[in-house]
Amino acid sequence: MFQSIQMEVRSGWLTQGHFERLLKRLSKKEGRDEYLQWLAQLQAHRARLAQQQHRNSRKEYKPLFSSKQEQILSFLQQKPSGPGPLVEEFKQREDVRKRGIDLTHALIYEFEWGFVTQQSEIYDFYVSHVWRHGTERYIDRFLSGWKEEVDHEVEAKRIQTWGDFLISFDDGISNFSCLSLGNLVGGEKGRSWIGLEFLVRIFPVLAAKVIDPKYKFARDWRCV
Repeated sequence: MFQSIQMEVRSGWLTQGHFERLLKRLSKKEGRDEYLQWLAQLQAHRARLAQQQHRNSRKEYKPLFSSKQEQILSFLQQKPSGPGPLVEEFKQREDVRKRGIDLTHALIYEFEWGFVTQQSEIYDFYVSHVWRHGTERYIDRFLSGWKEEVDHEVEAKRIQTWGDFLISFDDGISNFSCLSLGNLVGGEKGRSWIGLEFLVRIFPVLAAKVIDPKYKFARDWRCV
């Protein structure tokens, strides 16, 4: 309580006269209870304001990339493109070779911005900008970004449209990717969400925010 009073004095919320009268009121139990209730309401208001400002910033964020319609269709129809120039660039990197990353047995869908690999129903997402600037530096930010996106989907009530399927998430460090999604239950429904919702709508904006050092995620992924 004392720290909160100090903060209000320094920020100009309380003048010296107000401060003295407040101390007098806090000497009584009913005064302390009233102040604590007011403080809780103030903190809740500030939290709502911060969330609103964060939501407003989301609306103006431009995606880092987009995918061609035929490429998305090929992904949905499970028609892999196979390795192209970006896959070859990735494989030739020293940090990739040192980790022993093997894409031999993966189905590969290459886009202008990077590529997606599929092994069984596990999908790894690789973005050229990320590997060119050091994948490891972005791992935590992709985790925080995914947490933020899921929270936003719940808030927007879009998560209810996911239907009878289950998407798992993991960091991509084991395969040196940005992140990994698993289509655990649902078959085509899960794959459709990954292709039409994640690849088209969510991932391009998520990647843009991840690589922007000025963007602050609402919550760190390590916070429950």
